[in-house]
Parts: sequence; structure tokens; C-alpha cells
Amino acid sequence: MITKVFGTGGIGTGMFFNLLGNRTMSREESRLGFLTDNKDYCKAHIILHYISVLTKDIDVYAIGMVGQDEAGENLINEMNCAGIDTRYVEKTNQARTMFAVCYQYPDGAGGNITPSNSACDLVTPQYIEKCSAEIDENSLILAAPEVSIESRIRLLEIGKKRGAFTVSSFLAEEATAFEEAGGFALSDLISINSAETEAVSELGASSAADKIMRLNPKIKLIITAGSENIHLYENGECTQIPCIPEEVVSTAGAGDALLGGTIASLIKGNSINQAVEYGAVIARFSVLSKNTIAETVTLESVEKYIKSRK
Repeated sequence: MITKVFGTGGIGTGMFFNLLGNRTMSREESRLGFLTDNKDYCKAHIILHYISVLTKDIDVYAIGMVGQDEAGENLINEMNCAGIDTRYVEKTNQARTMFAVCYQYPDGAGGNITPSNSACDLVTPQYIEKCSAEIDENSLILAAPEVSIESRIRLLEIGKKRGAFTVSSFLAEEATAFEEAGGFALSDLISINSAETEAVSELGASSAADKIMRLNPKIKLIITAGSENIHLYENGECTQIPCIPEEVVSTAGAGDALLGGTIASLIKGNSINQAVEYGAVIARFSVLSKNTIAETVTLESVEKYIKSRK
């Protein structure tokens, strides 16, 4: 029974541009974009937020660093308000709080540029070890991008050794390094998108899944591809779980919302299929939000929506 969640990954904020035109930006192009007031957050914060607000009687701990600046102070306050315990989020004067520049095309697709010299880069394996004393067999471990692979791997190793349930994700450019560091074998659940899938295997989702499952036959693997069906691989089999169609406001944060909702449902004792279906509901709320954390997500609002679909 899971009673504690420990998650590391990016903790930060950023600015959000709405680009003019759907054509993908080229290497030397300059393009106008509308600077919005949308709120952008980093991966660990997003995922842990949903876990915290969608579960009861679960201790959710963030492990990371922010700068000794206004942005860091605000983020800690917001995490605390969502019920996330920030005792393992250290303020440092050695670097600034992570600040990303996000962009979105008119069709809802987009991406971001994330700094590699923020406070998140000071989250070392030694710091992870210092924050891991309470991890045990009743814990769930989340290792999300935007801190170093070495630090995420160390958290997964500690969790695995102590009998915790381990969850991870990685960026496309990290796929090879994550594999070589043993990340696939150390993870009970991995969630990745189409770009990350192609980085594992250029032959597509099925080939990537086969590769990951050869390294870890017991793994649960979620592969998303925008508005297409979600692919869930378990025990060598693939189940397709439909996304919930909506008029998209923004896709930013939707994959993290899916994972956060899935984890919250697993903590409640549901099967992985049920959990991913629940995660799809949270992703539906996310794509309707201009912010990367959908503030409309509460236990009550989600339960009301699920009842309305029956």
C-alpha cells in the first residue's frame, strides 16, 4: 500500500508565446509571437500537483532546488498550497530558479526551451541520498526530467532497493543515456510521448516497446501521441486507451497531467488500465487550460465529470 510519494525533476516557471502560423520554425527563422500571461510550470511540479490534489491521506514530497529569488519563493508557496511537502526543496544562491521559454502554434502543438544552468542542475546524486531516508516499501518514486539523469537514476536505485514502486520519464535527447544508465530496468512504470518513443527506436512505438520490455519484461509502459489513442504495454501486450476529444486550448503539460492522474489512480488501488483511463480524464482537463497546471482539477470536479460520462 502506497502512503508516500517522493518525486524529483524540474521545479520552475517560464514565459509563454503564442506563435503566428502553424509551420514549424526553421533553424534561422525569426517569428512574431504573442506573449501571454499563461502560467508555465516544470515537470515534477506538474505531476506532483495532480497526485497531491487527487489523493487523500498520502504524503507527497518534492525533491529539488530553487533559487533564492521571488520565483522560487512563489513556487514553494504554490506547492505547499497544493499539499506538496517541500521540506526537501532547498533554496540556493548558486543559481536561479529554472525559467523556461514556451511556445505554442495555433493548432495547439508546441514546445519549450529549458535552461541547463538553473538551480535544478544542482540536484546531485548526493543531494538525492540526503533526502531519501524516509523511502520504503510503501513509497512511490517519481524520476522526471529537468534534473540530471545521474540524480534521477540514483533516486530510482534507492527506491528499487527499498521495495518502492518506481515511475520515470525522459526527454528524447536523453533516451540513449537513460537506457545505458539502467533506467528502463529500474522503472516499474515509464510514460513517454511519440518524440521520446522515436528516440528509443526509429521504427515506431511497437519496436520501442519491444526494446524496453526486453530489458524489463515486468514494466508498464505508456506511450502517448497527441490526440491519438494512448498505447499501454504490459506483459508483452498492447492495449489502446482512447483520449477524450476536446477543443484544445493548449497541449502543454497534458502528458504530465496524464501521468499524474495515472499515478493518483494507481495509489487508490486501481489496475493500470483503469489508472490510464483516469489519467486521460486529467489530460482532458489539462488541454482545456491555458496554464500547464489545470487549476480546475479537484477530486470533486473530476468525479463530477466522470459521472456525467456514464
